[in-house]
Amino acid sequence: CYKTGDYGRMEVKSGELKFVGRKDFQIKLRGQRIELGHIEHTILRFSSFISNCVVMKAIYHEQEHLVAYVETTVTGVNEDSLRENCSLTLASYMVPSLFIILQKFPLSLNGKVDRKSLPSPDFALLTKLVDADAEARNPMEVRVHRLWCKVFYLPKIPANSSFFSLHGTSLLFMKLYNLYQTEFGMAPDIVTCLQQPHINEHARLLTDLINSTLNPRYEPWSSLHVDQGDVSFAQSRIYLDEQIRFQSSDKTTTAIYNLPLLCRLSQSFISIIRLRETLQEITEKHAVLRTSIQFDSETGHLKQSVLPTSLQDCFTFEMSIIDNADELKAIFNDELTSRNYFDIERGRVFRCHIIRQRSTMCNNADLLSIGDWIIFNFHHIAFDGESEQIFLDDFHQFYNRQQHKQELLQYIDYSMHERQINMTAAKLYWRRMLKNYDIMKSKILPINQKTSSGDGLAIEILLTNDIVKQLIEYASSCNATLYQVCLTLYYVFLHKLTGGQRDILIGIVQANRYRPELRRIIGMFVNTLPIVIRIDPCDTFDQVLSKVKTVIFESQPYSNLPYQDIIEQLYMKRVHERNVVQTMFTLNDYDITKSRSSQTPIVEPHSIYDLFGVPMNVPAMFDMELSMEYITKTQSLRANLIVSSDLFDSSALTKMAGQFQLLVEQLFPPIPIGISPIISSICDLSIILPEEILPCDSAKTNGFNDCDLKMNIRLLSFVYQITNGYLSIERLRRALQYMTLKHNLFRKYPFKSIDVQIDIFDMFSHISYSNNTNECIFHVHVFKHESINADLLAEQDVIIFNFHPCIVHVFSMNIFCQDLLLAYECETTLTTNSTVGYAFWNEIMFDYHWKPLFNSTKDKATDCVFTAGAILDADLTQMILSYVSTSKTSLLHVLLTCYYIFLFKLVPDQTDFCIGVSADNQFHQIPLRFHLNPRKSFHSSLQRITTLYQKSLQYAMHIAPQFAPPPSTYLDIVFNFKANSNGKHSFNTIRFPNAQLQQIPHLSHQNEGFDNHLVSSKFDFSLTFIHDEQLNTLQYQVHASAHVFDQSTTQQLSQRFQRLTHQLFTSFDLNIQPIYQLSIILPHEH
Repeated sequence: CYKTGDYGRMEVKSGELKFVGRKDFQIKLRGQRIELGHIEHTILRFSSFISNCVVMKAIYHEQEHLVAYVETTVTGVNEDSLRENCSLTLASYMVPSLFIILQKFPLSLNGKVDRKSLPSPDFALLTKLVDADAEARNPMEVRVHRLWCKVFYLPKIPANSSFFSLHGTSLLFMKLYNLYQTEFGMAPDIVTCLQQPHINEHARLLTDLINSTLNPRYEPWSSLHVDQGDVSFAQSRIYLDEQIRFQSSDKTTTAIYNLPLLCRLSQSFISIIRLRETLQEITEKHAVLRTSIQFDSETGHLKQSVLPTSLQDCFTFEMSIIDNADELKAIFNDELTSRNYFDIERGRVFRCHIIRQRSTMCNNADLLSIGDWIIFNFHHIAFDGESEQIFLDDFHQFYNRQQHKQELLQYIDYSMHERQINMTAAKLYWRRMLKNYDIMKSKILPINQKTSSGDGLAIEILLTNDIVKQLIEYASSCNATLYQVCLTLYYVFLHKLTGGQRDILIGIVQANRYRPELRRIIGMFVNTLPIVIRIDPCDTFDQVLSKVKTVIFESQPYSNLPYQDIIEQLYMKRVHERNVVQTMFTLNDYDITKSRSSQTPIVEPHSIYDLFGVPMNVPAMFDMELSMEYITKTQSLRANLIVSSDLFDSSALTKMAGQFQLLVEQLFPPIPIGISPIISSICDLSIILPEEILPCDSAKTNGFNDCDLKMNIRLLSFVYQITNGYLSIERLRRALQYMTLKHNLFRKYPFKSIDVQIDIFDMFSHISYSNNTNECIFHVHVFKHESINADLLAEQDVIIFNFHPCIVHVFSMNIFCQDLLLAYECETTLTTNSTVGYAFWNEIMFDYHWKPLFNSTKDKATDCVFTAGAILDADLTQMILSYVSTSKTSLLHVLLTCYYIFLFKLVPDQTDFCIGVSADNQFHQIPLRFHLNPRKSFHSSLQRITTLYQKSLQYAMHIAPQFAPPPSTYLDIVFNFKANSNGKHSFNTIRFPNAQLQQIPHLSHQNEGFDNHLVSSKFDFSLTFIHDEQLNTLQYQVHASAHVFDQSTTQQLSQRFQRLTHQLFTSFDLNIQPIYQLSIILPHEH
């Protein structure tokens, strides 16, 4: 244990320990822990004329502020200079709101600063500071400014403030939007308001709207005074879902639509009799709490009927007495999961359960004491998340007899009115939105063919204050809401979790209270929106966020289309057999700053997670749900991952929670580095947990056992000498070890797979070795000169590769050299399990359709090819090389980008290409899949191809058979690149990143079983570039299969490629112009 520095007081009656202060001056301000001494030290360093400083926390209009008291006698130290200095060195939340300059601090009798005697801050000064920027220029801005202050609970807001800079949420925006409708009788388009988020911009939009004669004035809905009618679309969805998908007839299954609200009496006492009266008055006011829903067999429709107010006890009432928290947990879990408490057909959709603590019970049986619990439980068919605050407000007003009878629009009126809305435009939008989504193919999670039991598991994901602060600041910098940023995180997580699925559908909750008169009605208004986002692995997080923002903004005007009508727009058969929305995202904002009189009996809502912790058994409406809660006052964020126990167990849930947290910390690390995410692209992210990564040493044995078979066979040797640079012996050893892991050939025979021997010699002429090695099919012998660094091989050192004859007939030395080079070059990936590489290739190759790019009417009876090519002229070559130098990129990447663009121009309807790429010493091709965007510039495509090539090369050793072309096809499109320093390519040379090895022929035991020439592969179309570094020339060759092209077409293709390349680097803006503007039409064809 340790001393926390907190002061507390023990309440004898309740047994509660109450926090009353701290011994030191550490505080918590809007969710951030702040050491006041750090701020004071920063201010004292500003000037030697500042003799003392005290920083304190103060509350003004329910907002927390820091106030700095500065002791100085110099007039040059003023508030503006102090604020500027603090802004440069402190985080924004640590900069004091007010600076009070005093010539002398009040002191106590012992000579210390008397903090209690410091003058009270004049927060009118704070208002004046804001007024300087917040002056409205016209009456409309004044009215808009007043509404913003009402929504954000602020006295003043600068007129040029952005909705996002004030950390606005989607819930606050809808409140503001409803206020516009009430105040002005109309409101601008939602998307336009979000795209122009400043006060003055909203004022201008409203002015233009009012002056326009084309916009009808807003007409509020009125009460229809009906007691019977059709149910709402939302109620219909809930009723059918519970009856069909969750087996409502089986009383043993879990209830998934119970909404228990756990509250605790925190002040004074409460009368049980008055409590029942209050609940009766609430049911009289909100008719939906006494409404029955039945199926009309004659019309085939669901009907709702409002029960009369004269009916006593429209709700059930229960009381329990508990001795400990475990009993409370059991009661709450029963309220949450039991199917026995509600009867929709009889109008029983609301109940109250009082839970008294035996230790604090008073003599008066009618009074509940401080610390007692009340569970208000509702069926979801009559209640939603927004209804919670409405219910609590009405509860306190009715209990204190402050509520007055008034004409109120009832939920049944809403059900009637919504059926009169023209939904044609909304249906067209969602049909366009979902037209390319294949529900039968794009399921995110495993499909549960059975009816769901409704049982689920939940676990909390830890998000530190530093991470939350970064999320909020990042959202503000991107003109986004915290909701949109967190939703983007969930999209990226599912993309990684599914191994690279591109079309991700997530259901989001829409409050659907799109009219002002619906804001104070209890009922089920919520609508589910299936939002589809297409993610490219090369997208940055910013780009995915931009996609999410766009779709959310565009869908707002059409969000009132009922979910059951939205999914009807999907092009699929028997949609009812599968649940379209497998995974959900919710983020609820909780504003707990509203204060009430201390004389009023208060029941405060409590989170079940705060009381019982996680993981815990919970109902699961969906296969997976990320549920988040944002506390406005403390700026804290809680995330809970909920899954269906029909699909996942607790270990899988724990792993997924760890993967999500790992992904968030990669983008927004706990130790802040900057505002923007530090990972450049989505494919750079990993959800491989640390415990899934194997250390390098664990791979060294890999199941290889010594064999009792003794042999003495002369191995075949290949001798290489380092002619330039240096090599790391340990890195070479790991690369060689990995070779044995990749090639099953080394593990096919019952011998020790690999042995590395290192000898030290003084003179090259003294080399002598024996290649007679027992129990080994692969032996490496290193001879090095004596040097200071024992790990480095330098020039003139020798490496000898010895192979057992049993593998000569199936193993090519060229392939071995290529894989060794790749393993050495990608050394960082060798320390991880191959799972990392497989995850990368699974993302890149996900859902790729292996089919020939060029169709042929001929049978492929021959491997003959036609060839055409040319040497680029000197001027064009110089332009290309200059661009490579100025853009700090690789010639290989530039030419590869040209090739992708050329293929797109040849086959314009194709943008998804996978080609085999081979460069220099690569004797096997790397499949490189790239989605080309014709509207992007050359430079943008080059950046994405560069990233993709580097990542593909990094994980080239991990290509599994399932990511390669199927046996019925092959990589029909190929790109080769060779850089020759002497005019020709030597296959007896291995070029490492920092060294070059040259084969010594007379010391090597040649064998005709080894293949020492480049093995050709089948293809339809290939492009080979050769860069002669000595002559500084670029030449290319086009190879076209005879079963697809003839000789004249091949020659024409070569000319078209040369024209495209010339156009790119002579007359095309590589940074701005979109790719589709390029042309491969030859001059004589115009």
